[in-house]
Amino acid sequence: VYTDDNCDFDLSGVQVYYDTTDLEDAGLTIVDCHDITRVTYADVPTRDPQGCENENYVTRTYTITDKCGNSSTVDQIINIQDTTRPQMDVPALDDVAATSMGGCKFAIPDLSSIINAHYTDNCTSLPKTITPDHAWGELISDTTIVTITYTDSCDNANTTTIRVNVPAKLVIDSVKMDSVSC
Repeated sequence: VYTDDNCDFDLSGVQVYYDTTDLEDAGLTIVDCHDITRVTYADVPTRDPQGCENENYVTRTYTITDKCGNSSTVDQIINIQDTTRPQMDVPALDDVAATSMGGCKFAIPDLSSIINAHYTDNCTSLPKTITPDHAWGELISDTTIVTITYTDSCDNANTTTIRVNVPAKLVIDSVKMDSVSC
């Protein structure tokens, strides 16, 4: 069973075993001296608030009751999977200024706060990993496009790019000084 865009899931496609024949066909052995009169079930979802850090699943407990009122239970585990890739909530991220390192040296700034601010996912609020193709702090001499891969807690991945701008270089062609006075 898979999550939807809201991290919800629908169990309507999961077979429900309504009688002992269905349960036996599914591989359950039922031994009873009395006639089975009722098969009921109840679903209990278990969700990890962090998404996929632990399993998300539904425990479907069947209760099988005979005509004397004796009952027994059996559990079915239904796994829930998130396969939706995370997104950025803007079509393109803004240009970012390079970090000045002094002496006309510039570096790629830590862009994780920008990724965190624009990250959206159906099940998690922050990315599990943020991996740039250029390291934060890497020295650059010209405008650089940084491609960033980000994942949700279920390891669904996506990428975005951010342009890191280096200021235009100041060029002095010549200095002419006729006179200097104090």
